Amino acid sequence: MMPHDVFISYSHLDLPFVERLDAFLVGAGLKTWFDKKSLRPGQVWENVIKDEIPQSKTFLTCISNTAMERRGHFHVEQQLAVNAALRVPSDELFVLPVRLGDCEIPRSFRQYHVVNLVDPGAIEMLLDSISSAVERKIMAQPDAVQKLRDALLSHLGAEGVSNQAFIDQFMKTDEISFQDSMGLIERIANSNDPGRVTTLLSLRGQGFLSYAEQAALDLAIKNVKEGNRSADLQKTIRDDEWGRISQMGFPEDLDATGLLQINKYFRYVSRKNTEPYQKAINAILALVQKYVERKL
Repeated sequence: MMPHDVFISYSHLDLPFVERLDAFLVGAGLKTWFDKKSLRPGQVWENVIKDEIPQSKTFLTCISNTAMERRGHFHVEQQLAVNAALRVPSDELFVLPVRLGDCEIPRSFRQYHVVNLVDPGAIEMLLDSISSAVERKIMAQPDAVQKLRDALLSHLGAEGVSNQAFIDQFMKTDEISFQDSMGLIERIANSNDPGRVTTLLSLRGQGFLSYAEQAALDLAIKNVKEGNRSADLQKTIRDDEWGRISQMGFPEDLDATGLLQINKYFRYVSRKNTEPYQKAINAILALVQKYVERKL
């Protein structure tokens, strides 16, 4: 299998723009590895990227305030890229970090020249670097470059203007993770959108939400009304519920207690229309039934 020209690493909260970036690079004639189109059902994410990153000709990492503020796969990919770069000759390009707006650069990437894609000429500079790495000239039409820059400006300005992109992502019930869901709620709550409370209330009314999302939205709405910023929702919501779950269990049966607590947690963070939610409920009912039968 031919190696990919570009492995794209990003925070999933930047997905609306990165989808445009991937389409732009493909339109310029590049073969990209982008998880939303390249990761196949049933594949184990961590195993795949351990193979794909070192085999790709370049590693393009999209750094943003969102990416740096949250834990997740983005940081794992960065470390794998740094390790892979050690095996690349010093005169060859491999790691290509770009900023999406003004943000801090991870320490591991400060040795590299980093461009901000909103700056004039930055997208063209990125294409020049990729051309050097793949050893062929990569070009794009000026109107395509301008459309990509406009898409980034729109993405970066979404907090102050409209939360529609974040709402659309939040509503993708078969794709979103607990971590990303909490991050999207924070982004909406902390935006300057004058209609953010109405938006949060509308999301709160969706019947498919997990119990964790309901709790996070309640807290976010309270924070907005009180003029407080929402931060670390994922940790707050998780820790609060785990404190309650840890008190549950079956006397004198540690194994069953552990299984009960794990499934209680998965039921809490999984959306109600998903398979993990139903599996957790079934497991809980089975554990309770076995316990009752033993007591009879």
